[in-house]
Amino acid sequence: MSNTRDGQVRDLDDVAREMRQNELENQDRDFSWRKQDQQRDHQEYQRQLEEVQQQIHELEQRLHRLRTLQIENQSNKQRDNQHKRKLLEEDQRLDFQQHQVRVQLQAIKDLRELDERQAVEQQPETPAYFPPQVSDDDEPVSEYTCSQVFPSW
Repeated sequence: MSNTRDGQVRDLDDVAREMRQNELENQDRDFSWRKQDQQRDHQEYQRQLEEVQQQIHELEQRLHRLRTLQIENQSNKQRDNQHKRKLLEEDQRLDFQQHQVRVQLQAIKDLRELDERQAVEQQPETPAYFPPQVSDDDEPVSEYTCSQVFPSW
């Protein structure tokens, strides 16, 4: 009976060893699966991280472009404002010059009218000038000088 009992104990030891072996294999398999899951998760994490980093990079570039455009826009506005200011100053200067020219032109017209009035008022009455008549005959036309027509000259 001891044989049978020893055989049963050995069989139980073998069964226990097999069970431990199976359990270790299962743990190894579970560990391997967990490791594969972790690797897959890590790869997915890396992929997502790269996407986010790419998005951050694109956003930073966009922000830089926007800031550059904003700076350019500000300098363009400043330049436009300076140009507008210069144009306004030039326009005002030309308006003033135009006004001065009109005043001078009016003064010249007024002086001319005054001179003409004074000339008419101061002119002595002169006899009317009648140019020589051209005759129908073939006689040469006489020539007169101003002193002959207007002896006072």
